[in-house]
Amino acid sequence: MDSTATAISADPTSILTSGSTMVTATVTDTISPQFLPTGTVLFTVGPLSVRTCQLSAGSCTAVLPGSFFVAGANTVTATYEGNTDAYTGSEASASVTASNPLSTTITLAASANSITTGTNVTLTANVASTSGSGLPTGNVTFYSNGATIGTSPLSSTGAATATLTTSFSSTGSTSLTAAYRGDATYSASTSNTVPLTITAPVPSFTISLNSTAQSIGAGSSANSTITVTPSGGFAGTVSFSCSATIPSGSCSVSSSTMPGSSSATATLTVQTAGTQAAISTTSRIYRAGFGWLGCIALGALLFGVRRRYMLAAGLGLFLVFAALGISGCGGSNGGGNHQTSGTPAGTYPAIATATSGSITQTAIFSVTVTN
Repeated sequence: MDSTATAISADPTSILTSGSTMVTATVTDTISPQFLPTGTVLFTVGPLSVRTCQLSAGSCTAVLPGSFFVAGANTVTATYEGNTDAYTGSEASASVTASNPLSTTITLAASANSITTGTNVTLTANVASTSGSGLPTGNVTFYSNGATIGTSPLSSTGAATATLTTSFSSTGSTSLTAAYRGDATYSASTSNTVPLTITAPVPSFTISLNSTAQSIGAGSSANSTITVTPSGGFAGTVSFSCSATIPSGSCSVSSSTMPGSSSATATLTVQTAGTQAAISTTSRIYRAGFGWLGCIALGALLFGVRRRYMLAAGLGLFLVFAALGISGCGGSNGGGNHQTSGTPAGTYPAIATATSGSITQTAIFSVTVTN
């Protein structure tokens, strides 16, 4: 029978009792190296037999869990049992140092304890070492009623934190938990339980403006499109109104009502006033009277009416037409003009209001008038 030699290696040689190491045994024929022994290798840790493996091409490998080791130095032995027909047995040993992992705690928190279906909730898990030093690494797995809903890595900036943003499509209640799986230094841990209630969304709507501010000159108008967006199955009718304190100006919405069951739009318009010419009422009256007085005087000269009758008639007509404000001969009513002021320069907020039942939404359109 040929003699044999057994070699053993372990990777890694330093482990946590919560980890593992891979050991490899290699058996050679010391007489005829070109031949490869066959048979079984037994691995022991201290006095405990823990694994066996079959030689293939002269070697075999086994994974030894950290639970087979005690804290401190451990001797791992690979024993080749030999082959009764051709080979004698042999053994070799390697040292593996094991240590207990540092224990951890994991704390879970949720951004809300009640949400509606389809609304996001953010889960935050903080992992800490009970020794108070170092930062655990690895991943945190999140669960809802025991079912996995996601896995996130721990951050290594300042604190070991993992976050997950998720949503739920069904109403009801659930229990949220998180689990840290440990790393080469820190042990695994399981979090506290966080209850979460999921309800159906309340029907509602929102409004938005495609433009929230514009600058225009006096006498011009500014427009913005109002968009109504329903949510939570809203299917009511939305009524619009607009209010604004704009001197000599106005605010209006193109549609007073619209169905809110689907996204719809309306136009918000703010109209300003420009500067315009105006004629004094008193000036018109006196010009009208003197105009007619001139007409009477001219007629008297043409037709030979005596001067005193002409003056008396002219004065009478002047008083009458002055009281009535009627234009004189030839339509002369000019003179005495002045300017009416338009919308002064400044910024004016126009408030668009959308209402349906008890729901009211507003949006502000800011118009700046430049003169």
